[in-house]
Amino acid sequence: MNLTPPTQQELLLQSDLAAQVESAVLALLADGRQPSAWELLHEVETKVDLTSRWDLVVVMGLIAKTASRVEQMAKEVLKARTKRGPAAGKSA
Repeated sequence: MNLTPPTQQELLLQSDLAAQVESAVLALLADGRQPSAWELLHEVETKVDLTSRWDLVVVMGLIAKTASRVEQMAKEVLKARTKRGPAAGKSA
């Protein structure tokens, strides 16, 4: 039994709004936009809910961590392929 009280981040992520906030942020980024902090906040509050602002920072942090992990994995794959050479993995 875990008696440790939940952190603020854990409480925020239990919110039903977190998934909606993530979708709104990813939609903005998918459009190739680079919104200012004010634009981002306005968009999330308009499309989700006024209280969604409390989830925004946590969700953005999680998106950034995920993006950097994916980017790092892609770099590692490219490095591995470069080291093996262009013919590596091809059968004759």
